Amino acid sequence: MLLSSFGKEQTSYSGALSVFWQVLDSVTEKETTAKKPGQSLFLDELKSYIRIKYLDPDFSIENLCRIKFISHSHLCRIFKAQEGMSPVSFVKKMRLDYAASLLKNTDYSLKKIAVMSGFKEYEYFFRSFKKQFGVTPTVYKERLQ
Repeated sequence: MLLSSFGKEQTSYSGALSVFWQVLDSVTEKETTAKKPGQSLFLDELKSYIRIKYLDPDFSIENLCRIKFISHSHLCRIFKAQEGMSPVSFVKKMRLDYAASLLKNTDYSLKKIAVMSGFKEYEYFFRSFKKQFGVTPTVYKERLQ
C-alpha cells in the first residue's frame, strides 16, 4: 500500500516526509522513563537503602528524599515507572512480607510482630496485612499450623 502510492502518483514533499517519520517511528525503540541512563542504578541504590532501613519505624520516604537529594514527586514517578508501585507501597509490602515470615517462624504476639515489622500502629498493620494476604494475621497464623 505504501509502495503503490509512491510508484503511481507523485507524492508531495510533506507527504513523503510524513511517511518517512511513520516508518522510522515504527522501527525505533520507544524511550521510557525506566530506560534513562543512570536512573536504574540510582533506583537500585535507593532500593538497597530501603532494604536496610525499612524495619525502622521512623523510616519515611520523606527522609529518604532528603538524604538522597531527590524530590518526593520525582522519586514516586521513577519508582512507579520501574517497579509498578509507589515507594510507600514498596516499603509496606516489604514490611508485610517480613511480618508473614515472623508469623510463620516465631511465636511472637501479633503486636510484637507489628512493631518488629516497622509498623507504629497495630490497627494499620492489621488492615494492611488483611488487604495484602486476604486474611487477618490471626487466621494466617492458624492456617500455618
